[in-house]
Amino acid sequence: MKRFVAFAAAVSMLFVLTGCNSLSLWLTERDEQALEKLYQEISQTAQSAESFEITDESGNVLLTQEDLEHVEMMWQSNGDDTYPIVLLTFDRDGAEKFKNATADNMGRELKILLDDEEVFSAVVNAVIGDGQAVLSGEKIATQEQAMELAVRIESTME
Repeated sequence: MKRFVAFAAAVSMLFVLTGCNSLSLWLTERDEQALEKLYQEISQTAQSAESFEITDESGNVLLTQEDLEHVEMMWQSNGDDTYPIVLLTFDRDGAEKFKNATADNMGRELKILLDDEEVFSAVVNAVIGDGQAVLSGEKIATQEQAMELAVRIESTME
């Protein structure tokens, strides 16, 4: 099983809030088995992708899979609500490119494309200089949707 989902989610997990937007997870052996089964099912059915691109509204390619270091499906907490996210971590060059992309596109939309198909978009509302992008929203509202997107993005890195 890929490590990005090892502690990311489970059907019946115990979680404890450890601070603002922070979540610690403890998985039982049963939870890990359920997660492994879900990961295997999604890995077998998810369409793999050849290319990953982040583009601006004009279609200019700003980042590619060469800029990715890690992809992870996680849970994020916001008050009483906990929801799945996909966390993209960029390498050093990718982090700088992403910082510039967010600075240059403030108030405009950036899109994520897999094999030229838009799978996610978001309006930039801040310069992001920490080298990470958090994907959340309607298109990844469930654990399965988030895991499938993470698996598909990760497939471009192989």
